[in-house]
Amino acid sequence: MKLSYSQRILMFLAEQERTNGNAVFNMQVAKRRFRNVGDIDGSVMRRARELASSKMLKRTPDGFTLTARGRKEAVK
Repeated sequence: MKLSYSQRILMFLAEQERTNGNAVFNMQVAKRRFRNVGDIDGSVMRRARELASSKMLKRTPDGFTLTARGRKEAVK
C-alpha cells in the first residue's frame, strides 16, 4: 500500500517527535525524505501547506510542526 504525501509527512513528524522530542518539516527535510520527487515545492511542500491550512500542521519560522490534531491523524 502506497502512502500519500500527506500521510508520509504526518508519520515522519510523529516519528521524529517520539525519538527526538522535537520535529520540524522544511524544504531541507523534504529534499532528503522525497528524493525521487522532481518538483518538491510544487507537490510535497504544497501538501504541507494544505495540512497547515487544515490545522494538522503549524507554521513556524523553522518550518512546519505537528499540532494535536495532526498527531491524532498520524496515529491512525
